[in-house]
Amino acid sequence: MQIKKIGWTISALVLLSYGFVWCKYHWMYEEYNPEKVALLFENNQQRAPIYDTIVVNNFKIGYLSNKRYVYLDDYNYLGGVRNPYLVLIPQNGDNVTSLLPYFLDKELNEKFHLIAIDRIGFGGSKVGKNSQGEPYGYYDSKEAFEENAVYAFLSMLERIADREGKYLDEGRFVLSGPTAAMGLGAAYSTYLSSDKYLLIDANLTERFKGSQWYSKAVVSKIGRLVFPENYVNKQGDLLLNDRVLARYRDPWLAGVQQTEEKENTNEYSMYKGASEAGMGKLLFFTGLNQADKEKISHLTNEKAWESKDYPVDPYIPQEVMKVLKNMDAYTLDFNRIK
Repeated sequence: MQIKKIGWTISALVLLSYGFVWCKYHWMYEEYNPEKVALLFENNQQRAPIYDTIVVNNFKIGYLSNKRYVYLDDYNYLGGVRNPYLVLIPQNGDNVTSLLPYFLDKELNEKFHLIAIDRIGFGGSKVGKNSQGEPYGYYDSKEAFEENAVYAFLSMLERIADREGKYLDEGRFVLSGPTAAMGLGAAYSTYLSSDKYLLIDANLTERFKGSQWYSKAVVSKIGRLVFPENYVNKQGDLLLNDRVLARYRDPWLAGVQQTEEKENTNEYSMYKGASEAGMGKLLFFTGLNQADKEKISHLTNEKAWESKDYPVDPYIPQEVMKVLKNMDAYTLDFNRIK
């Protein structure tokens, strides 16, 4: 009798969990709705952001932008600089709708050229399927798909910012959650003098095998039949992140370290003065667990996480801005947040 009761309890918990997944990632999942967003901003007496797309290696990437090409009146450098660029990536499983509070904040909307980019597989960021219905699009194999997905994710940040008019401005890129480690790759391939990357609650360690096996089950052919698409995409994104961490984490961290050290020892650095104090910084963390802090301690030292001692919710603009303002100590004077 006791065994039967335990069995019923476990079955009920499984059903409840299954129902929760369908509620969160299908029935109650909030996709980006331009009509609804337009009404929201109209009621707030603001101009609604524009949703646009760009194609990178056959991946269609969707993004929001307030498209503000406003030049600063008191600065004239090669024709002037636009509002500072703030580029945001939703957490794994979410789309740009979750980042609308940034665009609804009137002060931020006036101060920044805001860009919010959908992760691949969510919102307007899609990839086609092959004749068997597998999400490999134009690629011959799963491996080729994953390799190009990584490239598309890393390059889409700069490509979209450049398409939006970014030139000499220092872009501030904010990524968060389990797959924020993709920001390492973007930082690895950029220039210190043009960008700053903030990774919030990044997990720099592969998940344990049990979690990976579960994700593989969800993205399998059977899993795709019984789970909602957004949940399948979330698990696929996590699996891709696991493989990226295993293959690229150490060389990416080493590459960022080399860039920072070169800037801080360069006699002709744009950060001359600040760089002498080790202030030529490209990559910033907040919310790292102790194991990950120790893992990258050889790279970052204390200056890399000025705001490490308090939690940051990436969906609350005021909390993120507090970190960004601390990061301004490592930013060129003319690009600092006013």
